[in-house]
Amino acid sequence: MKNIIIIQRIVPHYRIPFYNGLYAYLLEKNIKLTVIYGQEKTGAVPKSVFVDEPWAVHIENKYYALMGKELVWQPCLKLLKQADLIIFEQANRLLINYLLLSRLLTGNAKLAFWGHGKNFQSTHSAGLLEKWKKTFNNAVDWWFTYTPLSTELIELSGFPAEKITTVFNSIDDSALRLEKEKSSSLDIDKMKKKLNINSDNMAIYCGGMYSEKRLAFLLDACDEIKKSVPDFHILFIGSGPDQYLVEAAAKNNSWIHYLGHITGSQRVPYFLASKVLLMPGLVGLVLLDSFLLETPLITTNVQLHSPEIAYLHHDVSGLIIENDLNSYVEAVVNTLMSPQKLKALQLECVKSSHQYTLENMVHYYGEGIIRCVS
Repeated sequence: MKNIIIIQRIVPHYRIPFYNGLYAYLLEKNIKLTVIYGQEKTGAVPKSVFVDEPWAVHIENKYYALMGKELVWQPCLKLLKQADLIIFEQANRLLINYLLLSRLLTGNAKLAFWGHGKNFQSTHSAGLLEKWKKTFNNAVDWWFTYTPLSTELIELSGFPAEKITTVFNSIDDSALRLEKEKSSSLDIDKMKKKLNINSDNMAIYCGGMYSEKRLAFLLDACDEIKKSVPDFHILFIGSGPDQYLVEAAAKNNSWIHYLGHITGSQRVPYFLASKVLLMPGLVGLVLLDSFLLETPLITTNVQLHSPEIAYLHHDVSGLIIENDLNSYVEAVVNTLMSPQKLKALQLECVKSSHQYTLENMVHYYGEGIIRCVS
């Protein structure tokens, strides 16, 4: 039996279904999966969860500060002795990486990165830290990339394309699908009545509320949209340091509704009631919610997006607009006012929702592991 070890700094709750699926997939191929993980730094997000599964091994991460940068030590070297393949995160701050890449303590195990190819949220993409990260791109035997956008970056660094597995990063959407099937127009009407909304021209924002999300830009856009669409309403779901901007706007405008922090399937009726999902700033996995719940996403071409933005095809399954307020407003208004265009976007969302699934991610990742170890 081959032994595969994945080292993760943390395991957020949304990753557990993926690892459960991957463990079962590999076990059928006579391959054993072990995931070594620790806890987040106190007060940091996302948070790790304690996992009681046969694939999980918990360790205690150590966090250090050096010249304003965070370093992390993951004490797991003794657990790697029987590994045939070790997969680990591509991140400068993880000290274990440098020991692994030296290959002095890993025996004959193959090494693989799992990563984005770069820090997509970095404001210094050409800076020293990003250059340092790139120097190690070709130091492993295999790459597991999140999306085709990440794959393209690794290929450009000279890494062999045949040794790259694009996993098409996704999350478990079964609860959302079930809730969507259960939801009725009566549920939506009840929700709208509760919020005192008597309109179909609704939009939604759902996500964290911090600077990269560009909430000030969105609120300015909403003011302009309202001038062209008098019955326009927008729902805001989420929390974070910039939520005060939304709270203040909602207090002064009855058509802006701040609903606070809502997670999981509880968000479904709000998405189904909305025609579009507005997010002019950083876009990540919320794109999968957009596809599944047939609420096309409208964003801008800022250089902040997570690699999942590769799933969004402009004017097909959503819109990526020039980073200009007037252009963004015009695109939203045109979409709201064009039932035919909106329907076409929704149909493509449905197709995309069947393409980017957890089951497919498990398959791609599992087959990549099999190819690597064989």
